Amino acid sequence: MQIKIRKCFNLSGWKSWEKAEKRNTQENGSSMMLLKEGRQIGLIRELGLKNKPTFDKGTIAVPRRERPQFQTELSAAGVELTSAPEKMLVLNCSTKLLTLEKVLRSHFPESLKVYGAVMNINRGNPFQKEVVLDSWPNFKAVITRRQKEAETDNLDHYTNAYAVFYKDVRAYQQLLEEQGVINWDQVFQIQGLQSELYDVSKTVATSKQLDVKLASFKAAFFPQLSPPLDTSSLMSLSLKLSCLSVADADLLNQTWSRGGNEQCRRYIAKLISCFPSVCVRDDKGNPVSWSFTDQFATMCHGYTLTEHRRKGYNRLVALTLVRKLQSQGLPCQGNFWDDNEASIRLLKSLHAELLPCRFFRLILTPATFSGQVRP
Repeated sequence: MQIKIRKCFNLSGWKSWEKAEKRNTQENGSSMMLLKEGRQIGLIRELGLKNKPTFDKGTIAVPRRERPQFQTELSAAGVELTSAPEKMLVLNCSTKLLTLEKVLRSHFPESLKVYGAVMNINRGNPFQKEVVLDSWPNFKAVITRRQKEAETDNLDHYTNAYAVFYKDVRAYQQLLEEQGVINWDQVFQIQGLQSELYDVSKTVATSKQLDVKLASFKAAFFPQLSPPLDTSSLMSLSLKLSCLSVADADLLNQTWSRGGNEQCRRYIAKLISCFPSVCVRDDKGNPVSWSFTDQFATMCHGYTLTEHRRKGYNRLVALTLVRKLQSQGLPCQGNFWDDNEASIRLLKSLHAELLPCRFFRLILTPATFSGQVRP
């Protein structure tokens, strides 16, 4: 195929490829392609690409697999040939995912939520997650989300969860606006540790008529721990240090401030079956104090039944879970309300680092499901 230099039309005012192509066919007698960026450039060539190229400042962006066929012709015509820019990239390569995990470590603490999700992906992906970026390897924004083929409940914002980290907030906004990155037709949540997360997410969500509810917490990170475990108090009371089971999901759902519904019960059961947990059980085998880990490798729902409080169980459970996570190479992080003095004292006793950034959790609800969701 030859590149032909012919009369060129200024496409200003022509809003679509189809209109421009139709006009060119009418005036030249064959289906031709125009190259233009707000002005005439003077190059027309016959159509041959299977995919329509994009125009940007006088360049044709040609799909990579079709570049060899047109390299010589385009170069001879003085046209710069570039790869078509990727607006969204789903990272599936295991080697690249491991590389991403290492890169995210260098952006702690802001990248902790995404880092935890990526680590779980690289360790069997029990929660069926995937990674979306604006580009690779020099990405500016990364989002982890539920795989499209995974079974989903449109009211389950616990499972329909996205974690976000960005180097450039504009790149994050562009990803949000990109078709197919976010499922805007279901109730979902967005998590992250960066201050612009709420404003940018709300702007895009509001334009799509979704309600946005924000919860903001202090965040903590646990270094490598050295305090020894003291289980003597358990032995004297016929208590046992154990892990949670799926059968405990009902109790945890009833006691969690975020729970009390079927979606949460299923979510907790899935977390228990997939990720590390710790509990203290009484002589009948019932849990009296516990904590478990979520899909972002975050310790959550640290709780002790009222009649068993002030006995040191919460500290023992937290310390044991931190050690368990660290033994598996997972990050140890947690979130807590600003006025939760008990959690603050516990964290300080475990030498946890209170992070300078805050944890943000956004729950986004389409108008279709308004009034059906409990945060």
